[in-house]
Amino acid sequence: MSRDKRNLRLVRSNEYFKSDKTIVPLNGGVVGIGVKEKFLIAAVKSKEEMIMYVSKDGRNFNRAVFPLGSSLEQDGYTILESTKSSISVNVLVSNKASNFVPSYGTVFFSDSTGTQFNKGLEFVNRNSRGQVDFERVNALLFEGIIFANVVDNYNDFENGNLPDDYKKLVTTVSFNNGAKFVYLKPPEKNYAGNDWKCTVSNTPDKACSLHLHSITHPHKVFTTESAPGFVMGVGSVGSFLEPYEQCDTFISFDGGISWNHKYEVADFGSIIFLVRDTSDFIDEITYSTDRGENWKKFKAAIGDGKWRPRLTSLDADSTSQKILLFATSELNPRHHYVALFDFSKIQARTCEFDANHPDSSPDFEIWQPTNGDSECFLGRKLTYHRRKATATCSVNKKFKDMLPDESICPCTKADFECDINFKPTNEGNCEIVDKNALIQPVDCKLGETYMGTSGYRLIAGSSCKNGVSLADPVERECKPKTSPPGRGTTSPPNNKDPSVSLKEVPGLISFISYFKGSVVAIIRTNENSLYRTSDEGLTWSSITIPQDKGQLRQILFNSYTNTRVYLFFDNGKIFFSDNKLENPNNMKQLNTKDNILYNQFRYVNAMEFNSKNPEWLIFIGNTGKGCPYSRECYTSASFTKDHGNNWYHLDTFVQKCSFVISSNFKPEGLSDDAVYCLSFKYKNNISGQPERGSNANPLQLVLFTDNGRNKKVLIEEGAANFYAISNVLVVAQEKNDHLLVKTSIDGIQFVEGMFPLNVNVQKQGYTLLESLNSNGGLFIDSVQNDEKNQEYGTLFVSNKDATQFDFNLKNTNRNSKGFVDFERVQGLDGIILANIVSNPADLGIGNGVEKKVKTVFTLNNGMVWDSLKPPIKDSLGKNFCSFDENDCRLNVHINVDSYLRNNAIHSKENAAGIIIAVGNVGSHLAPYSLCDVFLSRDAGKSWVEIRKGPHRWAIGDHGGIISLVKDEKPTDTIYYSWDFGSSWGLYRFSSIPIKIFELNSEPTSTSVKFFISGVYESSSIKSVLVGVDFSNIFSRECSKDNRDFEKWNVGKNSCFLGNEVSYWRRKNDAVCTVHKEFQELDKETKVCECTKDDFECDKNFWRNTEGKCVLMGRDPSQPHDCQTTYKSSNGYRRIALSKCVGGENLEMQIDRKCNDFKSPTGEVYQNGRFFEHTVSDFSYFQDSNVVVFRDSFGVVFYSDNNGLDWKLVPVNSGDLISSIVLDPYRGNRMFFIVADADRLYYTNDKLKTLSRLALPLHYNPNFPLALATHPIEEKYLLWTGGKDCGKNSYSCHSETHFTTDLQTFTLVDTYSENCAFMRTDKFLIPHKDSIVCSSFETKSGFQREQNINNNNLILKYTINFGKVWNTIKNSLLNFAIVEEYMIVAVLEKGASDVGLFISRNGIEFEMATFPENYKLSKIGCKYKGIKNL
Repeated sequence: MSRDKRNLRLVRSNEYFKSDKTIVPLNGGVVGIGVKEKFLIAAVKSKEEMIMYVSKDGRNFNRAVFPLGSSLEQDGYTILESTKSSISVNVLVSNKASNFVPSYGTVFFSDSTGTQFNKGLEFVNRNSRGQVDFERVNALLFEGIIFANVVDNYNDFENGNLPDDYKKLVTTVSFNNGAKFVYLKPPEKNYAGNDWKCTVSNTPDKACSLHLHSITHPHKVFTTESAPGFVMGVGSVGSFLEPYEQCDTFISFDGGISWNHKYEVADFGSIIFLVRDTSDFIDEITYSTDRGENWKKFKAAIGDGKWRPRLTSLDADSTSQKILLFATSELNPRHHYVALFDFSKIQARTCEFDANHPDSSPDFEIWQPTNGDSECFLGRKLTYHRRKATATCSVNKKFKDMLPDESICPCTKADFECDINFKPTNEGNCEIVDKNALIQPVDCKLGETYMGTSGYRLIAGSSCKNGVSLADPVERECKPKTSPPGRGTTSPPNNKDPSVSLKEVPGLISFISYFKGSVVAIIRTNENSLYRTSDEGLTWSSITIPQDKGQLRQILFNSYTNTRVYLFFDNGKIFFSDNKLENPNNMKQLNTKDNILYNQFRYVNAMEFNSKNPEWLIFIGNTGKGCPYSRECYTSASFTKDHGNNWYHLDTFVQKCSFVISSNFKPEGLSDDAVYCLSFKYKNNISGQPERGSNANPLQLVLFTDNGRNKKVLIEEGAANFYAISNVLVVAQEKNDHLLVKTSIDGIQFVEGMFPLNVNVQKQGYTLLESLNSNGGLFIDSVQNDEKNQEYGTLFVSNKDATQFDFNLKNTNRNSKGFVDFERVQGLDGIILANIVSNPADLGIGNGVEKKVKTVFTLNNGMVWDSLKPPIKDSLGKNFCSFDENDCRLNVHINVDSYLRNNAIHSKENAAGIIIAVGNVGSHLAPYSLCDVFLSRDAGKSWVEIRKGPHRWAIGDHGGIISLVKDEKPTDTIYYSWDFGSSWGLYRFSSIPIKIFELNSEPTSTSVKFFISGVYESSSIKSVLVGVDFSNIFSRECSKDNRDFEKWNVGKNSCFLGNEVSYWRRKNDAVCTVHKEFQELDKETKVCECTKDDFECDKNFWRNTEGKCVLMGRDPSQPHDCQTTYKSSNGYRRIALSKCVGGENLEMQIDRKCNDFKSPTGEVYQNGRFFEHTVSDFSYFQDSNVVVFRDSFGVVFYSDNNGLDWKLVPVNSGDLISSIVLDPYRGNRMFFIVADADRLYYTNDKLKTLSRLALPLHYNPNFPLALATHPIEEKYLLWTGGKDCGKNSYSCHSETHFTTDLQTFTLVDTYSENCAFMRTDKFLIPHKDSIVCSSFETKSGFQREQNINNNNLILKYTINFGKVWNTIKNSLLNFAIVEEYMIVAVLEKGASDVGLFISRNGIEFEMATFPENYKLSKIGCKYKGIKNL
């Protein structure tokens, strides 16, 4: 049985479900139902949103319609107190990207049908339980008075970090059922007759109005039907509501229009009962019989003395004269009482009332509710009779049936409110929110008119008749249909559906690939079956492999030909086909050198190809004893120039080999048969081949020429990988813990790439992102934080020859596998999308904070990054951005989510400018399952949402066909668009839902044929291949003669490297198929004027935070004998590949002062340095210019010239430092504690030398006082570490060890909280070997819970390193040694008071005395005083 709420249905029965059961057809799963007044409300979770349905009969349900830009979030709305004629709903305006759930909402009010909602009041206060500060006045016949509290400082809560106590609440009131809200006018004076602190105006304003506590406190505004007009509440006067304990009681007798500053109302309002709501104990109540003009106090003896009020209560309609008070005794808090106060004898007589002649009754007066301006209240004039304030009588129950008189008023403007999707103006009129919100008839034609809404509607509950009629329909013009992309579906342009074919194959598909430049594709299943299509997936044929070949293990296509494919079998043999596997029986075996088998090392490619000659290839096989499963196995590389007839040996123990000459690298002076290999320096046939290079056996970069006979080592050690990028060879070299980038233009001589000073790229955390455009630059992403699920990095970009790297983008989103959210838009140079982490400061080891990811993009290769501009409306026509503009951005998934590897951002070279992505609009990227599909036609500058929910997609016909299938769950339907997402058709391709694995089109995206692969929902052992052909939906082919094409470029700032490229593409409204005609339309290039984007930083210059190229460190071009000035670069040079002409010229020589990296006299010198991670800790050596700092990653740097230059503290590779400790007694000594290790480093000479010390236990942050030094003995140390602190351990505790020789450690104590040498440089009396410890008496269990378990903490000392201990104090809170005193805080008198003791020798103590009646607080002493000493 499914637990998905979306599968729940609403069922109706007329006989308690005995036999009559009818499913109510609603679009989704019913997650909640409820009844409000005469409305039955159902909350339905559809595939895309929460929907509210309303019914008045339980049979017919109508969907509730909210204004544009409003939506319901599951568990994010509250049905409020409603009326018989209208529903009130509080809706959360939540942000699913940031997971921010606001503590305020927007109240919407419905019309009389309960289905058309309009916005009434924003930022209405609510709490985490869904309770809302929204109250209706309880009164017979009139229902339109509403009190609501609004969060005035809602902007402060947008990040969700502040508690509710910081809210500034403002009370508002509506007298017309929510059509208009105003502030409450306070009394002129307070109860003492004095002015308020603010100035009361005739028209209430926020600066000086009355504010009342409401439901969320909880202290409701009190109203009752039996006392019409009476409203009581607790509140304050000012600009916002004060805390409850600082408030007073207020009462209104006219429904909230005016107030008195004076809780129960009894006897129809004749008695007002007050009891102080306080945490103090009291013994009296207060009451009034004349509406608060005079008050009397009554001594109330409850229990044994004073009491604290808990609750007051009386009958629900306030007609009784008896009131109950619930209270707690002061003397015994466990004694609770219920006291009855009977006011029936307070008056000598009963009021006189003549029901036949009520106006003549002497004890009663007439009262009429108003809206503040008119006696008509929601179309009615009501007259109530209530007891006069001066009448000295009791009303009693017999007058309970007194009903008001009622008369109907003519309609006025006050009886109308704005219709849905209209809003009020400052002049009080109604204007439309969006012209597209008007609902016109389907057949409405341009130039014609129709009768539509006037923009007004009668307020729900108004009974007015005749008078003005603002809600009558008005004549409106027909407008063009502007249905948002993705909204609904329509018939295809040729009224013909696509054709579909379906084939089932046994097993699961594990491999899909097209031959290069071909429509032929191959699939392989996990049962080693092969299938082939020659018509792009419409039909499939099985490929039968002769059994004597063995089991297929791998398929490899030659990337430089479009016909050849290699098949690797489990017996180590390789076969190949030269006809795209059209006839597998004609496959031939590839002969290898010495018949060795292909290697099965998972990190070594078996074959590499030559870009010039398909007959040339490199083969890397297995050799050694017992291959491929023996530890003695290693690789052997050879190459052939005649496809295996003759072989030339290259080397053994190789990890990678490639031909030097490639499509990206063609150095002069090297022959076509030159080969590069990554090869291990030492070739031990016994131990076999390592997985990666190391210090013991490094990888080398080796060049082979002359058919392998000549060998030249180019990189001696640390070679990690090599790449050919735009005629530059780039080598990644690992040295110690860092990455070096070396480049070569001739393929032999290498230059080390320079990073900004003091930047060290970690070798364990970098990703090389190859440039795919003509700029030829290399991108490197270096990890900044590698904590699981909190990874982020810094992106660097190089100049064209990769000799210098500069900052490009900070806080890039990445994962533990090295994938980076970085994606180039194919076919368009310089356009990149990336994701960044916006909250890096919140991330830390083990704190559980989630990354908040935002998307940025650049049009100029990273010179400038901007956020993605979101669409104005979503695919359903609703506004996206009703919240702060800074939080309204489009964010998309890219590469980091591993399960999206084949469904990340989609762009194609043959569909220039088109990008499809899954994402969301909000402040941060939402989880994939909560995202929708977006499309851009202009390379990311603007976007539209084309479908709700995550989908897989494919592009065909140069972008003219876009197809989508639902992701995340099985589906039987494909959506397709022929006009770039403006219109959509759908086709059901299967009678059984299929879980989609891939939606494919041929690699060039020029065809109109696609195929889908997946498995049936009911089967996981059978795959399904669905071919889809969209040829039928078009009636013609596009042509230049019909003007079906348009010229397009990126627009403003579209120049890149001096060229503005314009592309031809099919027009949006040209309903035709492009096919190959498009290939004849070449792109056009225009030369641009030079701008700053055509210049890069010159050598030894790097960009600062403002993007300017500045010199960092010394200028190497400064002459050695420089006297005054010299000529040098201004910091810029033109990018060599830029074709720009004229315009700006940033490349020039300027005069520089000698040694201008130092500050001239009278000027300030600023020396900025970039570090990959934030600073966590730093310290200076005493009386020194040497400063040390530790970053958040655990890397430690030091500078010996006050920060001008920085170096790494030379700890061992992989050691990360958790803290640095300066010896308080020796200014040149510092300790470096290694995280999660049993060692530390220390220096005695300000880091001129560094020593290592083995420790008995790992450092544990639960016991932070880890290290203590001695004032006299340099080799004395105390070390406290964690014992038995593994995962899920329940006995983790501290152990303290000592050493006197910095070699051998001995246990001195366990379960200690704080241990130190008792003697200091000021506290000199104790013995030299004295150690003092605070330690738990019971030494078992989990130490962090000892305080909770009330384990006695004792203070003790030893003078013989723990052989004998002496107890100083029990019930210890803490201790400290300050100057020449030891101060000890202990608990006294049953753990309620604190005693403070002082000692001059650590043995004899005197109790500190304080002024009389002054007691030390346990919390204050422990946490504010002693602990900080």
